[in-house]
Formats: sequence, C-alpha cells, structure tokens
Amino acid sequence: IEPRVEFRYQIPAVGHPDRPLFDVLGEVTAGLLSEALGSAGIPGSVNVNTRIVHTARFGVPGTINFEVVVGDEGQLEAAEAVLDATIESLMAGPDQDRVARAQKVLRTAWHRTARDPNALAFEIGHFQTMDQWQTLQEFLDARDAASPEDIARIARLYFVPDNRSVGVARSRTSSRAISEDGS
Repeated sequence: IEPRVEFRYQIPAVGHPDRPLFDVLGEVTAGLLSEALGSAGIPGSVNVNTRIVHTARFGVPGTINFEVVVGDEGQLEAAEAVLDATIESLMAGPDQDRVARAQKVLRTAWHRTARDPNALAFEIGHFQTMDQWQTLQEFLDARDAASPEDIARIARLYFVPDNRSVGVARSRTSSRAISEDGS
C-alpha cells in the first residue's frame, strides 16, 4: 500500500441537477491539486473520481473522492493540509479558463465514448439504471453549461465538514512497526 490521504463527500445521484457539475469540479480540482502539491514540494499523484451506488440499499447515492498518494509517509500530514486548502479554494470559484479546460477534457472523453459502441451502450445502460437514458444528453449539456459560480456554489453546499470522510492509509511496513511496538 502506498501512503495516501483521501477526502470523500456524498453527492447527489444522476438525475439531480447538481450531479453533472461534479464532473467539471472533479477535472478542475485534479489540476488545482496537482499544482498545489508541486508548489508545496510534495511529490505525489492525484486521483479524483466519483462512485455511484446503483441501488438505494447501500444508503449513499454517490460520492466524490479526492485522493493524494505520496511516496514518503512523512508527507501525509502536509498532503492533507494541501488537499484541505485546495477544496477550500473551490468555494471562491475557479477561474473561467480552468472551467473551460475541464469542459474540453470532458467533451473529448465523451466523444471517445460515443465512438465506441460498447462504451456508449454502457453509458446509456448506466443512465437508464440510475435515472433514465434520456438524462444522458441533459447531463452532457449541463456539464458544458457549468460556470465558475456553479462550481463555487456546489463546493460551499456539499464540501462541509459534516459531509466529509477522511481516510489516511499508511504503508504496510509502518503499520507492522506500529503494531509490533504497541503504539
């Protein structure tokens, strides 16, 4: 296991008007977080992803996850501080150029999906399972229409301490050292 810190927030499921905005926010945040780690001198990688639960029995419609993997376990605390500051910065709203770049990345990914019959069938089926397949076009249009103000609004609404889970993973060697010496 590589040392990592992750923030996880519950977000609405497909069909909710805020849900498409999280795709744009995720792309924006991945760039901001990578830059912030570099500025802080913390070598590491960033992963921003969403998880969607396909049934209500699990109790969570979806989550967005911000993960920072570091090479040196001693940097976990600093990485968590950078992650926290980056999430906090979203509440003021990213600049329009950053949002436009994120939208371009998402459109490019969508065009690749649309050209692959298997990937397209998966997406249509996924949307049918989550809401209805007709939601897919509305979802794509909403991502393209997202503004910096939209990103700031959902960050302020959903990225609150009561909606956040924080996970820290340490390497197996440090976990063994801790358990062997009892602390």
